[in-house]
Parts: sequence; structure tokens; C-alpha cells
Amino acid sequence: MKIYYAVNGKGQGRIFTSLPVREEHFKIWCAESVGCISMTAMLLESEGELDLPATMTWKDDPVELELTIK
Repeated sequence: MKIYYAVNGKGQGRIFTSLPVREEHFKIWCAESVGCISMTAMLLESEGELDLPATMTWKDDPVELELTIK
């Protein structure tokens, strides 16, 4: 499953299940997000099993990731 990681204008990263679109006025990304997928990705990151780009900012385009659960 392809997922996307993007950082909003406040520096907060978020996982999306479809390619997000930049909303300049509010400095947020707009796209579908599924809570359990986001929580799984963040849990994997906190356990050191997933490395999300640490230097990303609002100015960067979303990064495509692939989630595989076996």
C-alpha cells in the first residue's frame, strides 16, 4: 500500500493514504487519512522500525512510502 508523509506549516508530520495537495492559506496538506494506518506508521517510527524524513518542512513535497504488513 502506498502512503504519503508530509509536514504542515507548524512542522507537524502526518501520514496520508492518498497524495496530499498543499493548501497554502492554512499551510496544511489535504488528502485522505486513515487513523489506524497513521497510528501504525507513527508506532513503527517510535520503535525505530520506520525512518521518516527528519529534515522535511512545509516547503518540501510529500514523500511516498510503501507500507507492507506480513
